[in-house]
Amino acid sequence: MNFIYAIDKNYNKQACISINSLNENVNEQISVLIIHQDPVTFDRYKKQLVELVNIKSIKVVKFQSDWNNFPELEKAHVSEATYYRLFIDEYIEEKMDFYIYLDADVICVNNPLNEISKTINKMVDLDISIAARTENVLVRNKNTIDNLHMFENLNMKSGSYFNAGVMIIDHNKFLKNNTYAKLRRHLEENVENIKYWDQDVLNSYFDGKYVELIEQLNFKMLLTSVTYPNSYLDANVLLMHYQGSWKPWSIRGALNINSNYYQNYYYTLGFGKYHILNTWRLDGLFNIIKGILNFKVFKLNRPFSFLVYSLKSLLKK
Repeated sequence: MNFIYAIDKNYNKQACISINSLNENVNEQISVLIIHQDPVTFDRYKKQLVELVNIKSIKVVKFQSDWNNFPELEKAHVSEATYYRLFIDEYIEEKMDFYIYLDADVICVNNPLNEISKTINKMVDLDISIAARTENVLVRNKNTIDNLHMFENLNMKSGSYFNAGVMIIDHNKFLKNNTYAKLRRHLEENVENIKYWDQDVLNSYFDGKYVELIEQLNFKMLLTSVTYPNSYLDANVLLMHYQGSWKPWSIRGALNINSNYYQNYYYTLGFGKYHILNTWRLDGLFNIIKGILNFKVFKLNRPFSFLVYSLKSLLKK
């Protein structure tokens, strides 16, 4: 099995944690390719990952392109690295039939390889080159104006829009059909219509022609309000995707006990007791106080460590 990530230095730790979670749960060796904005910054993490028992190989390559028109990045919670997925063909040197693309905020909870293999077989049977989980479905009624606008803006006919955080790609079929180049051309021709980055590019291009991933292979974890019992997640989730702007390494996101999956892998890698990043001090302090008052802090695995690392994050420039 081949897994691919596309990141910059701001997601080094997250990608390392994601890869380690795969290592801890798969039952065979996997290969990993990382397309990186600045590979040197990942060296220390690569040295740690290559020692893991289920990592057959890990390759980090520098993204190099004259392309500079990456729309909708100003004040976004993603960087230009999200668009690197459209250039994967330029960085795969060895023979590869299929690969699984993962965002760095995807954590493996249980072994996904059997279900991935089933999906690949289905893709072959249906002669479809991409598999993903549906994120939005067009519902035609007066209460879905924003939803309808999204599909109309992208000139989509199918009414099905997938999440690109977990995808299975038939690399050979992409190459045969020149799909990568067509996607880049599609981006260039639709810059004005793009809102959700390369995910919009992929959806408007494939327009519903994809194999549906089971929910367990891209389980939507929103830390804004929903909390699941650990017993439910342990029994039902293969790959957990921390979607949205509330991340398990932000103060407000880490206060949701479902962030423990991410934080526990961070802890076991020896990076520290908590991974907390904060960019807005007043908001961070407000969330710490709120977490204490509503007792969410005390439901975490290491509440004292959370408070220490959160307060330290407020002092960093």
